[in-house]
Amino acid sequence: MPRWLLALALCLYCLCGAAAPTPPHSPPAPPAPPTPPLRVAVSGTWTLPFGELKQNQLVRGITFDVVTAAARRVGLRVVQVEVPQLRLDDAMAEGAFDLRCHFSPSWTPHPERYHWSEPLFETSDVLVGHRNAPRLSTLKALRPGDRVGTVRGFSYPSLEPLFAAQQAQREDALDMAAVLRKLAVHRSDYAAVSRQSLDWHLRTWGDAGLAPWQLVIEKSHYHCAVPKTSKLDATRVLAGINQLRGSAALREILARYGATR
Repeated sequence: MPRWLLALALCLYCLCGAAAPTPPHSPPAPPAPPTPPLRVAVSGTWTLPFGELKQNQLVRGITFDVVTAAARRVGLRVVQVEVPQLRLDDAMAEGAFDLRCHFSPSWTPHPERYHWSEPLFETSDVLVGHRNAPRLSTLKALRPGDRVGTVRGFSYPSLEPLFAAQQAQREDALDMAAVLRKLAVHRSDYAAVSRQSLDWHLRTWGDAGLAPWQLVIEKSHYHCAVPKTSKLDATRVLAGINQLRGSAALREILARYGATR
């Protein structure tokens, strides 16, 4: 090689420096773990307007729509967990679900074990009678032997002392629709049901067998609650529920099932 060409190559090497070795590639960062789903407790005792179950899955109803709308607002995927009504407290203690709706603090002996949503709407219980049963103006007018239709596993704080004192007889059925069907054919004298369930029954089946009066026996509100055993952020979950309170979306849900009063 001519000396002048060798000198030029040497100058270029000195000016530019030797090529730096290529650093080894860093391993890619591990993917972020997927967000756990929102596991929602579903009870087989629910009937419309609160919920309709098919193959142990909630497919429509107020609770289905409330949970769906709330989860969408906070970006959570819903997974339904069917829990027998009588096992709900045990399942909560075991951490089996993250959200329970169609619920109220007065319905559980341990409200302190949950983080509660704001009340979304009133869902008071009323006593309704068979058309041949005497009209009642107070629960104290119940007589020994009077059969009061109830849902198995449900708590009725205003009626429990009367059942314990045998002033009335508790007549359990599997769900609220069955309670009203038994009343209509006079297999019970009275029934304790939510006002929304009674309205749904009257629209669907008419008032055959039922008296026209109602006695409010328990004032309560519809809540959702996150068990303190849940590993999800309760603040995030309940934010989706609380955003529905007083919203047009909630009014549309209630109107869809005729639960506007």
